Amino acid sequence: MENKLSNIWKCFLPSVCIFVLQMAISFVGMFFVFCYKAHTYTSGSFSDFFQGYYNAVTSTDFNVGVMLVYAAIAAVLFFFWYYKKVCDKSAKKGAFALLKANPATCIVGVILLSFGMQYLCTYLMNVVSVLFPNWLTQYETLMDGMGLSESLTLPLVLYTVVIGPICEELTFRGLTFSYARRVMPFWAANVVQALLFAGMHMNPLQAVYTFLFGLVLGYFVEKAGNLSMGICLHMSFNAVGVLSGGLALGGNGPMQFFCILFGSMVATYLGILLLNKNAKNMA
Repeated sequence: MENKLSNIWKCFLPSVCIFVLQMAISFVGMFFVFCYKAHTYTSGSFSDFFQGYYNAVTSTDFNVGVMLVYAAIAAVLFFFWYYKKVCDKSAKKGAFALLKANPATCIVGVILLSFGMQYLCTYLMNVVSVLFPNWLTQYETLMDGMGLSESLTLPLVLYTVVIGPICEELTFRGLTFSYARRVMPFWAANVVQALLFAGMHMNPLQAVYTFLFGLVLGYFVEKAGNLSMGICLHMSFNAVGVLSGGLALGGNGPMQFFCILFGSMVATYLGILLLNKNAKNMA
């Protein structure tokens, strides 16, 4: 009973650590910005100083910098946590065995699933935003703060495509899912990690599709018995969303709309088939 309770609270602990680390890095960053602004401030009223400080700590560069630093620190800490306490070191499969098993099938499957799910998730977000317009406003504000509505920068791409996915996979499919799996059936553990994954994004509109995507990631990590499947798929999904510059959706009429939607469903289905086949070969 004690071991069961221990695993239950441990499956929530990584999310708590993520939140605390984000807050800590934010406050440290705000403190250093304040010190820098105070040191370089020469003249003007206090309101001018405060306005300059406020603009600095709410800027895209500051937000991206905080996220990049927090994700890098969390990725290192959670890697050692995962390796020391969770990872099965006796497993015969290497960390990226899926790429060695059948590289062509894996790559094609990841690309198809990434593009297909990006379209489906965008369609889903559009539908939900019609039902809850205030959710769309919150989402757009968050994206503006991250700089995703402007030209891409190297730190932003590094966070969204590389460091962020690694950190999130170690957190949710690595630690949370593994601890939950010790005391729950697969479906329950998968729902728990996907809910926490969705909640981490801090806005309801994004939480809708990240919950579904989290379920897919958890499914393939379970099938493959290997966290690298989730990392590769997560990186690819984010890369498609960030580097595509916005996906064309509606077309010029109902027929094109239907064709695009149907094509994205087919791509998602084929991607799942290919990756599922590859995961079975690894298991």
